[in-house]
Amino acid sequence: MAIYYARANGNVNGAIWSTTPSGTASDLFSSFTSADTLMSNSFTVTFNVNTTVLEVRSDNANSATVGGSFVLNNSITLTANVIAGSTSVCLTYSGNSPSSASIVGSVTGGSGTSATGAVSHTGTGTLNITGNVTGGTGNQAVAVRVTAGGVVNITGNVTGGSAGTTNGAEMATAAGTINITGIVTGGSNGSAAGASITTAGACTITGTAIGGTAGVGVSVTAAATVTVTRAKGNGFGNGSVGLSAAVGVSNTSQGSATRVYEIEYGDLGQSPTAGPIILVNDTSNVALFYRTSGGKKTLIDSSASAGHPAVTNVRSGISYANGNLTGTCAVPAAGSVALGVAVDNTTGTAILTQANVETALGSFASGRLSNCATIATVGQQLSDALSG
Repeated sequence: MAIYYARANGNVNGAIWSTTPSGTASDLFSSFTSADTLMSNSFTVTFNVNTTVLEVRSDNANSATVGGSFVLNNSITLTANVIAGSTSVCLTYSGNSPSSASIVGSVTGGSGTSATGAVSHTGTGTLNITGNVTGGTGNQAVAVRVTAGGVVNITGNVTGGSAGTTNGAEMATAAGTINITGIVTGGSNGSAAGASITTAGACTITGTAIGGTAGVGVSVTAAATVTVTRAKGNGFGNGSVGLSAAVGVSNTSQGSATRVYEIEYGDLGQSPTAGPIILVNDTSNVALFYRTSGGKKTLIDSSASAGHPAVTNVRSGISYANGNLTGTCAVPAAGSVALGVAVDNTTGTAILTQANVETALGSFASGRLSNCATIATVGQQLSDALSG
């Protein structure tokens, strides 16, 4: 593992690097490996080519000077963990639609008061992040921030931080789009959401939004369109320790369309939602409630097939699922199935006797066999042919 320090502003593959915080700048890009660390060291470094390292940092770790940042150009993939400095953004992407760029690695917010985000998307293009995203430890140290109407796609778990407003992902100041595929969890501070939507826009979470130690999973405070697969309350309840009540999805805006497909109460009964939440009308709807006897009770939409056998697996004409489904499977009587063969909840009783065989042959002979050639008819045909 090597540590490289920026010693000048410039492209990542330029002569700007040193192996010491105050060394002479030179071109070391060809030496980078997936085990190395890049420190911005108070300078601005632009990723103009695809780059793979262990991490990029703008903090004062490894004796670096805190500050500086990285810039991600269009069509570039950075494979690295992104770790913010104490008070400023670590990496900025400002590409405009239809441009895009990608980060493959985790993103972690900073340790000081900052409203910029470890990763800040300031354009209208698309930024794809594959990795876990976690809010920081300093006030407003957001991990991923969208500020100019762009799109951020996150494939990974998103978690709030430990200080005020240390949201994992945040949409602020412009109507952008955040799509998350993964688990979204609130932080250990009451104002640290897993995902915070503070302006009009759209957010889709394909996964579960869970209340954290104190923060909500998803916080909606603006007229946005937000859709979450499942909202789940945290473990707050009778006997819980070190937790504050925290819902999976919270909405405080009358103009928001905040929707969920499923709800799940916490293991001690904490509510999964707060404020006006709409249940999407879908056959996947389920609700899980904590029970006094322990465990949870799952309720499903009575018209849904989920949890029920398919109609083709239920006896024909049998109504089930509160009358919403009717079986179509034709089950023969035991007397019509060969002896000993499993059928329905029993075995077949039909026995093939000599009388059965004679009856079948007689029926067959009176039908198809009556039109078949015999030795006598063939002989007669040959005799007629020869005499002619």
